[in-house]
Amino acid sequence: MKKSIPPSKEKEERLPREKAATVQGTDSVPVFRVTMSDITAQKRAEEALRDSEKRLSFEELMLDISTRFINLPPELIGGEIENVQSTVCQSLGIEHCTLWQWSQEGPRGATLTHAYRPYGGPPHPLTMKAYEHLPWAQLQIEAGKIVSLSSIEDMPDGAERDRETWRHFGIKSGLSLPLSSGGKIIGALNFSTVTREYKWPESLIRQLQLISQVFTNALIRKQVEEALRESVKRLSDVVFSMAEWVWEVDTNGFYTYSSSKGEELFETVIGKTPFDFMPPDEARRVAAIFSEIAANKAPIKDLENWKITKDGERICLLTSGVPLLDAQGDLKGYRGVDKDVTDRIQNRQRLEEQLRFETLLSDISGHFINLPFDQVDSEIEAAQRRVCECLGLDLSVLWQYSAETPRTLILTHFYRPLGGPSVPDPMFAHEHFPWSQQQVEAGRIIAVSSLEELPPEAFRDLEANRRFGIKSILCIPLSAGGGSPIGILTYLTVQNERTWTEMLIKRLQMVAQMFTNALIRKQNEVTLRESEARLGLTTEAVGAGLWVMEADAGKVWVSPTTRELFHFAPDEEITYESFFKVIHPDDRERVDRTVQQTLQSGEPLRHDFRIVLPDGNIKWISARGKRNLKSAGKPDCIMGLSLDISERKGLELRLMESRTLLEALVNSTQDMIWSVDSERFGLLTFNRGLYDFFLDQRGIQIKAGMRPEDLFPTEDYVRQWRTFYRKALHDGSFTAEYQVFLLAPVRMSPL
Repeated sequence: MKKSIPPSKEKEERLPREKAATVQGTDSVPVFRVTMSDITAQKRAEEALRDSEKRLSFEELMLDISTRFINLPPELIGGEIENVQSTVCQSLGIEHCTLWQWSQEGPRGATLTHAYRPYGGPPHPLTMKAYEHLPWAQLQIEAGKIVSLSSIEDMPDGAERDRETWRHFGIKSGLSLPLSSGGKIIGALNFSTVTREYKWPESLIRQLQLISQVFTNALIRKQVEEALRESVKRLSDVVFSMAEWVWEVDTNGFYTYSSSKGEELFETVIGKTPFDFMPPDEARRVAAIFSEIAANKAPIKDLENWKITKDGERICLLTSGVPLLDAQGDLKGYRGVDKDVTDRIQNRQRLEEQLRFETLLSDISGHFINLPFDQVDSEIEAAQRRVCECLGLDLSVLWQYSAETPRTLILTHFYRPLGGPSVPDPMFAHEHFPWSQQQVEAGRIIAVSSLEELPPEAFRDLEANRRFGIKSILCIPLSAGGGSPIGILTYLTVQNERTWTEMLIKRLQMVAQMFTNALIRKQNEVTLRESEARLGLTTEAVGAGLWVMEADAGKVWVSPTTRELFHFAPDEEITYESFFKVIHPDDRERVDRTVQQTLQSGEPLRHDFRIVLPDGNIKWISARGKRNLKSAGKPDCIMGLSLDISERKGLELRLMESRTLLEALVNSTQDMIWSVDSERFGLLTFNRGLYDFFLDQRGIQIKAGMRPEDLFPTEDYVRQWRTFYRKALHDGSFTAEYQVFLLAPVRMSPL
């Protein structure tokens, strides 16, 4: 906000282009001719093109760094992270980038693992721990906060150790982004400058958040794949050392030898083939692979195949073997070993499923970031479909409490790809699933693998579920911060019964929390818009104009009513100076002083001033406002409203003139006129006649507040005047004669 009033300038800046030429004038005198054209539109188009190119460049950058990690072996991810750090910094004009990872040791295990420092500087310690060098920043990251510091001076009290580290490494400004997955912090991505201080714009922070998600996904995949490889290796070593089942087969695949383990699994083995113990589809698959291997006399190496034991259990065996050749080199069979890797395969499948689900959660969460409120419902339905497809669920239903009717749950979101009986519209939970609603309102999760598990009091729920062909049910309350539920998220199966494992329930609870946050944000935005609409109607009804005045830039947002009050053009860009152009010259300094005082002290802005209309008429404006502060405690803006009080000011002026005239009339008469209060009978007002009377007759200069005791010489006069006043209070107006100080009788007529 500028403190002085700048000179007038055009309402809109235009960009002229000049063309000059010399032509021959009259009498051979050269004439210089200038042509100017408006190229504002061209410049705006060029700016729009540059913005589009920047967005395209960032999208290409995201595509480039994302594709680098696709199918990349985990042992190469660390090196590629450093390459991506370099690419990101060079593409976005950032000087340094470091990556910290949280180890399993706990918060004190946060360690610097990757650094890109083209500008050099003091070397990092061999093992650099965050809690030793940047303890304040680590606490912010652990709380899930983004740390954006334009200057070392922005650091708060308590960040002395962080400040020392910055000075040691020459850091001028920094930005730290949490790397989190499933609500758990796994690291931090830091960007910094060493040659200049830098204010991190919101647009760049949003871009770097997207980039940090790429790093998060890469690190998670690396951790998962390393864990998987380690698990596979350990399991393979144990199983191989045990040599669970040793066997031999002939050229036709019939077992000619089997260790006792084979008989434990399948009873009679000799004279049968491996395919006799496999499901039909698996037997055909493995037979085709074995035929090709045998045709090439190649060894069998880690061939996974599924078999059914004598107890009917499906197990996965890892088959390895070597060809048995006769003296002529002809194949006569195979000798090998089968290892039971069922647990390993299932673990791998679970890990793969977990990775797929976490990736899905991350993607769904990303879709809800900055999502317009009117797209929340469609995005929830899309997420319901994706979750059901990922986890093999048949049906997903979301219920929400009605805003009009308390405790009434209404079906609002529905995913049912397999079809079924028609659903009422609207459908109320208390009519079809009253028991389930009671359980969820009590904060309980309902996990029913079979309808037979429902209690007797849930007979209406049982009837409704059977009507819709439901076999298994999972109901999760939608609640935030431990408050009352705002709805229910339900997953169901109609093809087969489903066991709801603890892991599966936790995964679906995370989905429910995402939906809850999205729905609450939508409700808040709808409420805010309704509030803004009501405010708009209210201000419009009273003729009030709203405005927001920025402290630093001096720009001012105004409502349409404000434009009408001040006669601003509809497309005019309004600034602090724009207001001063229309404020009456005699009021400008006073208005500016009031605004500056509000910005500095925080006192509410209350000011009446005049403006000069284009036709020269004067209008009175009343402005009221309040200061808002930035996060750093500095003034951000003043928000307020303005009213046209010209009519009120006119009434005040006419009232003042009437009072002045009445006062002149009252003081011009020789009659004595006065008024007293009804309790003490002290003087309130009096005219010149009464003042002169007491001054001449009693030598008293009367003043407001004097009582009869102060004005009259004897107690008789005091009692008499008190009697007059009481009579006036009781009976109203009356007339009486009395004698004062042996002077001519005085007629007294109290009003």
